Amino acid sequence: MKQLSKLSLNAVVITLLLASCGKKDNNAQLEDLRKQHAEISAKIKTLEEEINKTNPKTSAGNIIQVTVTPLNTTPFFHYIDVQGKVTSDKNIIVTAKVPGTVTGIFVQRGQAVRKGTVLATLDAEQIIKGINEAKSSLSFVTELYNRQKSLWDQKIGTEVQYLQAKNQKESLENKIESLNEQYAAFKITAPIDGVVDEVIMKVGEMANPGFPAFRVINTSSYKATAEIAEAYVSKVQKGDKVAIEFPDINETIYKNIDVVSNVINVVNRTFNVEINLGASNKYKANMVTFLKIQDYANNNATVIPINLIQRSENEGDHIFVAENGVAKRRIITVGKTYGNDAEIISGLKAGDQIITVGYQELTDGQVIKY
Repeated sequence: MKQLSKLSLNAVVITLLLASCGKKDNNAQLEDLRKQHAEISAKIKTLEEEINKTNPKTSAGNIIQVTVTPLNTTPFFHYIDVQGKVTSDKNIIVTAKVPGTVTGIFVQRGQAVRKGTVLATLDAEQIIKGINEAKSSLSFVTELYNRQKSLWDQKIGTEVQYLQAKNQKESLENKIESLNEQYAAFKITAPIDGVVDEVIMKVGEMANPGFPAFRVINTSSYKATAEIAEAYVSKVQKGDKVAIEFPDINETIYKNIDVVSNVINVVNRTFNVEINLGASNKYKANMVTFLKIQDYANNNATVIPINLIQRSENEGDHIFVAENGVAKRRIITVGKTYGNDAEIISGLKAGDQIITVGYQELTDGQVIKY
């Protein structure tokens, strides 16, 4: 709706009032007109204020209602976002060294174990028989050796007899040692200190080398790992700050990169990074993480919301600022962007009044109200 000017509306009102009051005394007419004029002016002002609240563009000089925000310098950071996971060098699948039937399982899931703890045994009956027979023979051969040695020490008998007895004794000792080593292979033991996470085999089943029997995890050596695109190889360095988000436990921690791989994966053109997490019962192997690796920082940056930036073919990127009640177009140079923020390299300075609401309708030199 087009609004009438105050002057035109007042003239119409005065003309109508004069026509209707032609027979009254001039002084009385003038007094009535002044009262009615004051009332109409007040109503006009009220209507204008209500219209201005709902429509930023008014008919009085085409003024645009805007909102401005003073610009201040602030820290600006840029991150490389990548998905990772929780892993552990000490997340080990334990297998049997030799084939055999499982005769006993001595641990359960969740049990803490030390390196070398026997987790299970396999059927080693033949080995045990061989050890017992060798020990029995060794006892007899040792007795013969001791007697032969005693005679030889007295210069009785021949050296050949003494050496034969000694050889028989040492041969049996070596055989027993070898059998004991074989017997040890029939015991499945924990390769590290940790916790039994899985008991896969059962008593009576056949165990074979290479087939999982147990899983043992050391919860003190978790780390977050991720594969980074080759394009960032010059931007990611050991010691860089990183925020690690764990969405499943609603937690974010802040660390530094501990390891950056020196090898590019030829299949997917990525390289690995690792961050040590330390010990925690909250972490689980293969848990999903999101890494935000800081690759740029400016502690005294000029930063604006990225949605305020407009582009024209002739002038490039620009925004509007308020100067003495007028909108001024500012040509700007945009640096890095992250999320909803843009770093401004040139064109703005601290203290500028940037227009944050109503800027879509502006032209350079537009009269504004704020």
